Amino acid sequence: MRFRTRSALVLALAVACASCSSKDDMLVDRTADGGNSADSAAAVGRVPPQPMGPQVGRSDPVLNAAGPVLRDWVTMWQAALPGFAVDSTWKVGIERWKPTHRLIERNLEQLESETELAYRLLTMRSPDGRYILNVDSYQVAFAKDDTLEMGGEPDSQPLLMDLADSTEAVLQFCGPGCGYHWGAWLSSSRFALGGWQVVDDYGHWYQGSLAIYSIRDLDVRRYETRVVPAGDYIRYQAAWKRWLLGRYHRLPGGPQAQLVPETGHGPTIVVSSR
Repeated sequence: MRFRTRSALVLALAVACASCSSKDDMLVDRTADGGNSADSAAAVGRVPPQPMGPQVGRSDPVLNAAGPVLRDWVTMWQAALPGFAVDSTWKVGIERWKPTHRLIERNLEQLESETELAYRLLTMRSPDGRYILNVDSYQVAFAKDDTLEMGGEPDSQPLLMDLADSTEAVLQFCGPGCGYHWGAWLSSSRFALGGWQVVDDYGHWYQGSLAIYSIRDLDVRRYETRVVPAGDYIRYQAAWKRWLLGRYHRLPGGPQAQLVPETGHGPTIVVSSR
């Protein structure tokens, strides 16, 4: 397996920070002018083109109805775009989804040791128990003492697994200048997948993406955020790490029984920079 060679970032996180602050809901939406990005934008030069046209607002009932489930994803991007909300996105469009299924070649109960923890952190089962969404099947995670380390392939590949017939479908494939970090089920036949991408040739500018898949209708709705400079994207990345750490502590049989007092600090999380 080709492991990522990107430099490792070490971030000490308090366990209390694993949950999202409700204060973010009260922030004024400043995404139209880049929020607090001015200083970091000046450091990396010309701003790439921003999304065109009006933001989604209340014009998309599917996206707005999913708002409560998308809360974690929104909170992550609020770290880079103060005031960001679900309706602050731009709609890219709706396209037909034609999944290609293949047999699952591994035993889901006995995944390889080097991928098992990442699988537990980045998979979500549908409410009816039939499907498993794997946000990024190329991620690898290791836990040692108070450290959680994420790494793996430089590319990214989310999967949808159907336990009814033991098949899986590749949802997307990209990399190394893009990837997938987050996912959630909206219903037994609809799920969301959150990602990121570099939008310039130098890794100075980033953009968030959201896709909502419908298994019943076989379509996918795509949305994108405002473009942000690398300095602001780092704040989003730190918020993603907090989300991962929260999931790590909530794993069945995991370290939740060893949580430290609120005055202490939780585990150190080491994540390869993406």
